[in-house]
Amino acid sequence: MKISTKTRYGTRLLLDLALHGDEGAVPLSAVAKRQEISEKYLWQLASALKSAGMVATTVGSGGGYRLAVPPGKITLLDVFSAFDGPVKLVHCVRDGESCLRSTDCITREAWRGLNRALEAEMKKTTIADLLKKARSRSSKK
Repeated sequence: MKISTKTRYGTRLLLDLALHGDEGAVPLSAVAKRQEISEKYLWQLASALKSAGMVATTVGSGGGYRLAVPPGKITLLDVFSAFDGPVKLVHCVRDGESCLRSTDCITREAWRGLNRALEAEMKKTTIADLLKKARSRSSKK
């Protein structure tokens, strides 16, 4: 399993909005410049995050994007799910019928345990956690 570019860049977008949210709505052009991600691609990511209820938009002069919920309420699992669906290290973890051996497979239990551990770690890490690390790192420079 790989974390997709959409999930990675979507997380960076959310973190950027959290870092600059006290300035009001953040234009994607500013995020694009700071994060070195194309504005067109950010627009696609922001649309998916808006559909998932994580970001909101303000239109007109001074418009842009902002977090729709506090950063402590957005987990990495939420972001991953918005772009990649449920965590699934191997097909049989979620769909036992994908393999004829799944009911008797000893290794399937190992994959299921690893899957649960990854989900738990992603669920406990929030944008607020990343925000705290980012602020700590910038104060040391």
